[in-house]
Amino acid sequence: MSSLVTSMSNRAKEEHGQAGLKTQEIAISATHAELHKEILSLVPSLRAYARVLTRNQSDMDDLVQDTLVKAISHLHQFAPGTNLRAWLFTIERNTHYTAHQRRRQRAAIPLDGDYGPSVAPNQG
Repeated sequence: MSSLVTSMSNRAKEEHGQAGLKTQEIAISATHAELHKEILSLVPSLRAYARVLTRNQSDMDDLVQDTLVKAISHLHQFAPGTNLRAWLFTIERNTHYTAHQRRRQRAAIPLDGDYGPSVAPNQG
């Protein structure tokens, strides 16, 4: 799991154009390493919460992965000294709600593009 977090962190750095570390970023890097360790320790709790939200093994794994990707790519927005667990659970909950809303919206749109009442031709 550690390699997963490291690879997601590297991908997040590349997305933000932060390929190399500067001298003043070394302290930040140490803080990020500590946060990565804390995030890893919270993965079982994130999985348990995802299981409650999704009730599906595949969706649970996807939700935890999406949560970790979002958290690591936005780690610069985490305020040190605040509750990392609450921050991660909020990301996970919001990710789940957003995905649920998108699924509902897609299900509400008719596939044939007909938005009128559904009446058979011989019933009119």
